[in-house]
Amino acid sequence: MPQNSIKNIIFDVSDVLTTYAHGPQYSNELLSEETGVSMDVIKDFFKEYIETGRKVQGLSFEEFWPTRTVDTKQLTLEDVKKSGKRHGDNIAINQQMTALLQTLRPTYRLFALTNAWKPGHPFKSKLESYFEAFVQSCDIHLWKPNRDVFEYMIETYNLTPQETLFIDNDLKNIEMAQQVGMHAIQFFTFEKLTEELRNFLTPGVRI
Repeated sequence: MPQNSIKNIIFDVSDVLTTYAHGPQYSNELLSEETGVSMDVIKDFFKEYIETGRKVQGLSFEEFWPTRTVDTKQLTLEDVKKSGKRHGDNIAINQQMTALLQTLRPTYRLFALTNAWKPGHPFKSKLESYFEAFVQSCDIHLWKPNRDVFEYMIETYNLTPQETLFIDNDLKNIEMAQQVGMHAIQFFTFEKLTEELRNFLTPGVRI
């Protein structure tokens, strides 16, 4: 089946439809500088926080703090709350990507598929109008790169894999999409994405 037979496009959200004002490690780097705690400890703490939150559909820092197993050294609860807010404030919608969505929407069925571990994605209200469905893993209890999340999308929205293009920044997710028969593009930059995307577009659709 030719690549320009694509009818459906699924987009990851974080680091694809969103971008960073100061780089992805900005808040962790500042937290390390402010407290003297190593980046490895800080990353391990937030990794455990997110993984624990996935199991119970999200936790506040206050709820998680007494249960943590990572040795957080001299970090305090107030430190991580401040850092968490700073991280959220550092993320913004990628306006180049929303312009692309606007161009694609008349021709393609568009979907968002994000590994959001907390109900109520912070950008859902601003992005969901571009999509037929804005699917959050915490709502369906399925997570990329597991095969079942791709099968869920295929079955729920009646997608033909060979007519579906998946865009994500994580190679593991790309590989699984390809295993179920989808076309896939790994996202690095907007410029590289549009260059590759042109190979899949219907003649007459210009980006």
